[in-house]
Amino acid sequence: MNLSLRDYQMKGVNQIRANFANGDRVVCYQAPTGAGKTRVFSYITYNASKKNNRVWIVAHRKELLRQAHDSLCDLHVPHGLISPLYTPDPLSPTQVASIDTLKNRFEKLPVPQLIICDEGHHSVSPTWFKVLNYFISKGTRVLLCSATPNRLDGRGLGKEHGGLCDSLIMGPQPQELISQGFLAKPMIYRPVLATTENLHTKSGEFKQDERSDMMDKPKIIGDAVKSYSQICPNKPTIVFVPSLKMAEHVQTQYRAAGYQAAMVDGSMSDHDRKQRLIDLGGGGLHLLISCSLIDEGVDVPVVEGIQLLDPTKSVARFLQRTGRGARMFPGKQGYYLLDHVCNTFFPNMEINHGDPSWDREWSLEGEIKKKAKPKEAGQAFNQCPSCYRISTKSPRCPFCGFTYEVNGRVIEEEEGRLQQLDQAELDRLRGIEESRARYARLNEERACVTYADWKALGQKRGYAPSWAYIRFNQKQKRNAATLPGI
Repeated sequence: MNLSLRDYQMKGVNQIRANFANGDRVVCYQAPTGAGKTRVFSYITYNASKKNNRVWIVAHRKELLRQAHDSLCDLHVPHGLISPLYTPDPLSPTQVASIDTLKNRFEKLPVPQLIICDEGHHSVSPTWFKVLNYFISKGTRVLLCSATPNRLDGRGLGKEHGGLCDSLIMGPQPQELISQGFLAKPMIYRPVLATTENLHTKSGEFKQDERSDMMDKPKIIGDAVKSYSQICPNKPTIVFVPSLKMAEHVQTQYRAAGYQAAMVDGSMSDHDRKQRLIDLGGGGLHLLISCSLIDEGVDVPVVEGIQLLDPTKSVARFLQRTGRGARMFPGKQGYYLLDHVCNTFFPNMEINHGDPSWDREWSLEGEIKKKAKPKEAGQAFNQCPSCYRISTKSPRCPFCGFTYEVNGRVIEEEEGRLQQLDQAELDRLRGIEESRARYARLNEERACVTYADWKALGQKRGYAPSWAYIRFNQKQKRNAATLPGI
């Protein structure tokens, strides 16, 4: 039995304990995919079980249930499973529960002291919300664990924003874990030209049928196969597509090119899905093609390629998908991110998820939606042949200064060709994003007047209570110093 935790994991455990000790009922623990959140909450469960406390680990997918089960077995924690797939053990104080099974019987079960939710950003969905609210009213504490604590529809996880959380604990940042060798760094390849400007939005996401119509074309699929063959041939890769029909087309084209490829979908049996993940990890498959099935909860560290053929507006979905390649494996130096839909850097720059390995700030407020701007009639765009950025038509590129030819010749556009983003371009783009983030944070702090304002901002950012007290007093002193006669 191995109970050792990494330093940052132990720090997370202590912070969670402290927040509960301070009276919080619902705590969210955020850490990047691959940081070991399962290990953290299994350790907490182990210690709670020694005190005979009743603990439930709740998840929404079979793969997550299996991972929690395996982790508890590794720590020799006796537990039952509340799921149709397993024989129940109702006498065990520790249970691993499927939310789909739990929702039908939760009022008949004994009240646990602690509920741990894997992929806790689902906690604001109706089923989760109903079940968790019931037990919170009975005195249960809840720990939400997530790499991406926000929702596609923009709802926050905090109580004041329609969620359940009292506090957020930020775990280690991706760059810290990469520097320590715990996460793999992506090597990003994106198209010279791609656009999502003709796609419409529904419930905060591009409409699925339009995504499929845009991507499910012989040329695009052919370019995807060609890019894989040129950049990372035979590397175990997960391909994300928008529809089952396109998954079948992609599978056919890869097999025709001589690769072992298979698709996974919701109609498959648990055994078949599990076997295909085993085949991908063991070398029996080169590519696994997924349609909204393994965005979350799939742990295959040997994966060295992520191919995106499905555009998304959601930074959470983007990070969940790319995170499938971020786990380390002996001999693994990084992973290839083949971004055929510009999920990393959209040409129109209105949606820019960036490099998945960038450090990010999360909050319990959720995303602030922007109002759609009407497109200007007849507006024209240029794509710079030097830096490949898109901008409104002008004599010079506003990003790198390249001067366009004025003889009327149209610059040749190659939609399918992928080009690797070098470090200089990544640093430049990151600098833009960091400047935007600093400006937004500064505006938040300028808006704070009372101590309650600072306290609310500190809670949103996941800071210790002392931060609000110190910053409030600092601002009070600065204001006093500017008063006449002082």
